[in-house]
Amino acid sequence: LFMSEIEIHTLVCKKHVRLASAYLPTLLRHSQKQVRLILHDDGSISRPEAQFLIEKLPGAQFMRRDHADAQMERRLHDFPALRQFRRENVFGLKLLDIALLADEAAPIVYCDADVWFFRPFRDIFALPPGAGALFMWDYDHSVCVRSWQLLGGKIALAKHINAGFFTVAREAFDLPLLERFVADVPSARPYFTEQTGWALLAQHADAHLWSRTQVALMNRRTQFSPELVVAHVVKPFRWRFPEIRAQNEAFDYSALDLPRFETTPVQKLSAGELLKQEFARIGGKIHRKWGR
Repeated sequence: LFMSEIEIHTLVCKKHVRLASAYLPTLLRHSQKQVRLILHDDGSISRPEAQFLIEKLPGAQFMRRDHADAQMERRLHDFPALRQFRRENVFGLKLLDIALLADEAAPIVYCDADVWFFRPFRDIFALPPGAGALFMWDYDHSVCVRSWQLLGGKIALAKHINAGFFTVAREAFDLPLLERFVADVPSARPYFTEQTGWALLAQHADAHLWSRTQVALMNRRTQFSPELVVAHVVKPFRWRFPEIRAQNEAFDYSALDLPRFETTPVQKLSAGELLKQEFARIGGKIHRKWGR
């Protein structure tokens, strides 16, 4: 699936206004296809801040929270658990609004405000044959459930899913599946309920992951490379980014062809893998508290 124009959604908040104004222009600058950028207000952005973003991001559309709320209450009328989740958890806007308040003929494409684009690209959102979605690889399993909840096959999640940058085929966005998940599966880490919803959809959609050498989640080992096209510059490692950004801006890409993107199918997250991560997290807390 190739698109001549790309509709891309971003959820923005007050504390990320400056970040979005610095990072999202790299998306507009490097995309070789026209981008229709839609900014979703989380409810915290003032009118002057919204105007500032529109000025920094030519052509962007701004969707105010109060306008979205009225539409989403109607759209979620038959999905009470999702409706309540959206009211209580701001990330419900990222899970639901970007799909339901969008061009219904287009795939769902999302980009966080802290995603940096390094070089020109064209077909990054083209889904591989047979794949219903494409996600960025996460070095962690950032999900809201505990390992025991994966036993018995009640819920199946793709592993290593990061929801900072992705595309999902319209037919792979399964509202009844999400409704059952939110209604029936207790959330141990509500901050990650939205991302777990995408991991659920990814597993059912035979999703793929972009190569980590081309689309990277920033960590302490991330290095600049001419192969790198996209980086999700998450807060814990944002202090490292100025050096990488300087290398990016100094590099001459003119001799390079547009990148061809490599992907691999997702794999199912097992209870054992999640249990291992839980023990590692507990061990890390103990070490930080008592290890000195």
